[in-house]
Amino acid sequence: MSWPLTAIYCPLMGEPRVFTSLVQSADPLGVFDHEAYTWIDLPKKNVLYHFQLTDFDLTPGESDSALRERLLAALQNQVGKQLPVSWSLDKIWPNGLPRDRVHLALVESDVLKRISAIGTLSVELQPRMPAMHERNRNLMNIHQLSAPSECGNNPVALYTHSGTLGGRPQGRFGLPISLYSPQLAALSDILSKRSTGTTPTALILRQAQELITLSLAFYNSEEERENAIRPVIDRVFPGAKWHHKLPNGSAKPAAVWEGQIFELKNERGSGGDPTAQTIADYEQIVDDVEGAESLGRFRSHSIMPMILLSLASTQFEVCGAIYTDMAQVDHLFSMNFYDSIYLEDQVLALGGALMALQATLSELKLYYAALCTDEGSRPKDPSALHLPFPVSAEQPYTPVTTLLDLRFLYKLSRLTGLAIDPLLNGDWEANTRNAVFVALDSDGVQVVVKFARRYNVEAHQLLANLSLAPKLHHHCLVRGGLTMVVMEKITGQMASHLTMPLASSVLRDVRQAVEVLHGRDIVFGDLRLPNIVVYHQQGEERAVLVDFDWAADAGHGRYPATISDLSVWEPTVAPYAIMQKAHDLHLLDAIERLGEEKPRDGKEGHTAVMATQKLERRNIINQGN
Repeated sequence: MSWPLTAIYCPLMGEPRVFTSLVQSADPLGVFDHEAYTWIDLPKKNVLYHFQLTDFDLTPGESDSALRERLLAALQNQVGKQLPVSWSLDKIWPNGLPRDRVHLALVESDVLKRISAIGTLSVELQPRMPAMHERNRNLMNIHQLSAPSECGNNPVALYTHSGTLGGRPQGRFGLPISLYSPQLAALSDILSKRSTGTTPTALILRQAQELITLSLAFYNSEEERENAIRPVIDRVFPGAKWHHKLPNGSAKPAAVWEGQIFELKNERGSGGDPTAQTIADYEQIVDDVEGAESLGRFRSHSIMPMILLSLASTQFEVCGAIYTDMAQVDHLFSMNFYDSIYLEDQVLALGGALMALQATLSELKLYYAALCTDEGSRPKDPSALHLPFPVSAEQPYTPVTTLLDLRFLYKLSRLTGLAIDPLLNGDWEANTRNAVFVALDSDGVQVVVKFARRYNVEAHQLLANLSLAPKLHHHCLVRGGLTMVVMEKITGQMASHLTMPLASSVLRDVRQAVEVLHGRDIVFGDLRLPNIVVYHQQGEERAVLVDFDWAADAGHGRYPATISDLSVWEPTVAPYAIMQKAHDLHLLDAIERLGEEKPRDGKEGHTAVMATQKLERRNIINQGN
């Protein structure tokens, strides 16, 4: 009996394709494959996996991207249930093929890896799924970027792309890449002088001086500049592929290594921005999943760490790039060469940077070689690729997750206090730079993990001892210059989200917390509703303070130089101003009025509180640090 079998092919990128063929009910799936390969136009070496679809139909007018996401979601429920090619069709559908349905899905190994990573998550790790979906969506949308040379000429198209975080415009940046890549963390620490690198050798100093000398010269064209500089680059970083076209034909960097990209321009402002071009090159490399030499084939089990080098006449820049839930780029080092009596200082600085770059490139080459040849070197849990992998700032630079037996789950939203929701308008974009996560500890209990440039552990512990702050489990410095703080996860709400006036018991706790800190001459500094968490204990509302980033000694500590100009601050609060106890008392007085001012018309009082809380929510969104 002939059956009209409808199948859908789901590529990792590009549009799904639907195909109907008349087949015999007793035929095995392998017979159908011969026609499917011809229809899809795939080489026979590409293995196809088959999944039975139930209740899956086609929606008129549905976009290709929406269809692909819906299909992948359906396939996640089929992980581990792929159909053997030897099975006959009447064994799979003993009651015949249902009408008006897509019966069969065909996928390749890359798609199988994606759905397997998500579909096999244990229940406790399923909170990772929204970010995993976001990562996959951004990976599939890289093709929307213009060619790298066009991005160099029009950087706005690159930096505003939904899958790129490169530090432009203001607010579009992610967390330091040092929290995710041990190799780039070491490079970042050396280039920023947080740790000491190897003393430059005489050879590297001569090469540094030669690079500066050649860069200072004028050339008639970009090609002429490249021809002059290329021998130095080859000596410092052997093994470059110059103008090597990627197998997918989307990019041809000036030079590329396994772990490094280089672009140059003749003069600054001519021919585009070489740094933007290296970022676009990087994303195209991540997007290139075809071919045995393509690094992009590792993206299902790697964050793809790479060094980006650019040179525009005398301006030399070093960036680091990774792919977490999107492409994240950190600007690590920049030098403008010039001839002067201080040339020796430039040579020493550039020589030290080149030594660090050589060491990091060697590590990245080994890293990618291991990914290629040793499956044991690949992460055991690819569902955590978008999550931090911090390394202790002290030798032997051990991963802190290993030391503490931590498993990160998701990032907290600073807007809602809950897990970030990609479907909530603006939630994902507003939290790219937020550094607060939820993780599982060694006992499977959820804890909060925060990364901060400055953090007053003493103030936190002081209040935690009195149950006026979350219990402090651990704190340490990690590579990248940040403090990592692990604390109790309080089940409650930010005070800025409450729809009723603050209870007297909440005000009592907040007042006591301020008094305790002031008794130790510590100013909290940021006593606003978003930094007060309200919870229930034995039928009573209680409060704890969170966010001890600003807390500092009264009369000595200073506010951040980037503090926002908010109406809630005491008038003498200003960028980099000395912190005073009176500043806390001003904010405390405003908070207490929220609970104590209750006009006779209860509706008016409620409306006033709601208006104040809406303002507080806007304050936390607009705060510039």
